[in-house]
Amino acid sequence: MSIRDHLIRRLNVLTEKLEKGKAEQGASENWALQMQLGLIAKERGDLDTAAMRFRRVLAALPSYSQTHPWPEAHWHLAQILMAKGLYEEALPLMEELLTINANIPEGFGQLGHILHQLGRREEAAAAFERAFALSSNSSPMAAQSLAYAYLDLKDWRRASHYLDLAIQLNPSNVELRGNRAFLALRMGDYDKGWPHFAEVLSEIDDPTNPDSAQHLRRQLGIDKVWRGADLTDKHLLVWCEHGLGDCIMMARYIPGIRKYFGNCRITLLAPEALCRLFTASNLGEVLDIRSCPNGPDFNFHFHCSIMSLPHIFHSTGHREIPSTVPYLSIPKQASAQWLDKLANLTGTKVGLIWAGNPKNEKDALRSLPLTDYSPLFNVPGLAFISLQKGAPAAQVSEANLPVLDLMGDCNDMLDTGALIQCLDLVISVDTSVAHLVGALAKPIWLLNRHEGEWRWAIDREDSVWYPTMRIFNQDKPENWTSTIERIATALRVHSI
Repeated sequence: MSIRDHLIRRLNVLTEKLEKGKAEQGASENWALQMQLGLIAKERGDLDTAAMRFRRVLAALPSYSQTHPWPEAHWHLAQILMAKGLYEEALPLMEELLTINANIPEGFGQLGHILHQLGRREEAAAAFERAFALSSNSSPMAAQSLAYAYLDLKDWRRASHYLDLAIQLNPSNVELRGNRAFLALRMGDYDKGWPHFAEVLSEIDDPTNPDSAQHLRRQLGIDKVWRGADLTDKHLLVWCEHGLGDCIMMARYIPGIRKYFGNCRITLLAPEALCRLFTASNLGEVLDIRSCPNGPDFNFHFHCSIMSLPHIFHSTGHREIPSTVPYLSIPKQASAQWLDKLANLTGTKVGLIWAGNPKNEKDALRSLPLTDYSPLFNVPGLAFISLQKGAPAAQVSEANLPVLDLMGDCNDMLDTGALIQCLDLVISVDTSVAHLVGALAKPIWLLNRHEGEWRWAIDREDSVWYPTMRIFNQDKPENWTSTIERIATALRVHSI
């Protein structure tokens, strides 16, 4: 028997005696014993037993807190309740803890976390402010919590201030540095945003594509990284990373490489789903477009990530975002088959996408069920066509809604683009197809989640990236009702 097991057995025996009134110890010792049992149970992962022990501590008379200035039973019980998602129960415990001792910065930090989870964001920010002040403005965690609290409140100035402070206190935190870059880009501060983005790019993992997020960067090394040097008579390798939408978005820069940096040979390594689309689009007369998941098997002079192109162009004086569309194209013969399949539809043809990649950490904030689009189906004169791939596509048949689903015939982005060319409008959540529609210069109405996204700036209804895009911003987190109603109204009163 281990020492810990022996101690637990002995303490349990003592507890049974105390509870039966057979022990001679006083009540004040009873809570101390329960505290120790609770701590041991918590360490062993037996949270239910630990919670029971801590509740007994709190019920003991006289109160343990009268002689115990650190109200740890409150703390540990609140932690257990938070781990179970019981934030309403944890809140009064943390408030009482801070009534007993108002000089505990961690207590205000946890109070802020609880309030945030309960949707009380202004109060959460105030709690984090108190935590930061009690830490003499030196707590990296409190500064980070404040930055994120003000991001939630869309107080961009304060969020930027605390992001800078948090990074000063914890400069190795990649998440913080990434969010600082994204916030600067969202605010339109490209002089700050693009350098910060380039700085953190090599450290950003891609949860949607873990096998290729960084492997090419590691394989290719830093010796041949292109940062804007003259490329005349050189061979440049441009390789894609991150999501398909990112690759489509940044492909606009490729034609400018020869224009600004010299006549060179360019090879583009792209995901399989984009290869035919990029080849058909003749991006700046790129000579070679390949899908090489294991890296290049040929020689080149320089290489760069497609995501680094905005920084390279901006830092070398070419600061205007290339926004002329279309910069991607679809062969006419590719669209011909779709014209035949849509021939029997009458009215304005509207494509719908309601869900993104579920592997994206923000997917729950942007995706919605197809049934949420129901108000759109009451607008007369429209014919709806699904552009949805993946598991959510099954919702068309499950919901029995008037949406034509032909996506089983779409094998890559060229096929999807060919179908889009036959439509009058696309309504989409923030996913790769929205970028494809914009790059093809087709009308796209985007549902932008409440917290926003750096690509779509702050509360804009248009896009600096896609002139044919109209943005419908979500009014309240996790509630798309009013956004959908505004789209339905726009469908009724505006010509497309």
